[in-house]
Amino acid sequence: MKGLILEIEEKHSIVLTDQGVFIRVLRRQNHATGGVIECDPDASETASDVGVRARRRMRRHVLAAAACIVAILGSWIFCDRWETADYTLYVDINPGIRLSVNSLGHTIDAQPVNQDGVAFLETVDLKGELATGLQKAAEAAEDQGLIQSGGIGIAVVTADDAKVRKVTDVIEKALPLMKLSFVYLTPEEEQEAYAVGVAPVRWKMAQIVAERYPRLDVETAMRLEKNYLFGLYRGDESYPPKY
Repeated sequence: MKGLILEIEEKHSIVLTDQGVFIRVLRRQNHATGGVIECDPDASETASDVGVRARRRMRRHVLAAAACIVAILGSWIFCDRWETADYTLYVDINPGIRLSVNSLGHTIDAQPVNQDGVAFLETVDLKGELATGLQKAAEAAEDQGLIQSGGIGIAVVTADDAKVRKVTDVIEKALPLMKLSFVYLTPEEEQEAYAVGVAPVRWKMAQIVAERYPRLDVETAMRLEKNYLFGLYRGDESYPPKY
C-alpha cells in the first residue's frame, strides 16, 4: 500500500494512502512532505481521529489563507478610496484653489487656479479633512487681508446630485461666519469653463446672472468685478443691478 506524506510531525508522519485513508506512521529519515512511501497497515495507526486532525489542520490553513486575502483586499480597497478623487471643489477667495476630495471627505490634492493661488498655497497646507482644511484656508485668508466684501465663492463639481447637499452642509458648518456663494457644476461644465479660460466659480455665476438679467450677456458677466458678480448672484441689495 502506497501513501502520500502530507505532514511531518516530531515522531510521526501523516500519510494519505492510495485507498483514501489518513494514517500516522513512524517518521523515517527519508520522509519528506509530498513524498510517496510504502505503508505497512499493521505498523501504522489507522483511525478516524487521524483524518479528523488532518482535516482540521487543513481547514486552519485554508482559513488563515482566506483571512490574509480578505485583509489584503480590504487594504487595497481602502487605499483605492483614499487616493481616488470623488469630487472637486473650487474655492474663490481671489486666490483661486482647486481641491480634490476623496469619498472619505479628505482633501488629497490642492492646486492653484490663478497666480494668487500659487502664492496662497505656499502659506497653508489644505490636505487632510476637508472641513479642517477650509477653516485653515479661511483663517489664512483673513490674516492676509484677502477676504473681500463679496465673500467666498465655492463651486462643487460632481455628477451626483445627492452629494451636493452633503458637501454643502459640511462647508457651511466649517465656515459658519463666512459669506458663502455656492454654485454646482457637472464635470462637463467644468471643462466648458476651462475651454474659455474662466475659473469654474465665475463661469457658472455668470451663466446664472446673465439668465436673471436679460440685458447682461454671459461674456460681460464673466468680466464683472468679483465682488459685484458675487453680489448680483446672491441678490445682495448692496450690489444693485445696472442691467
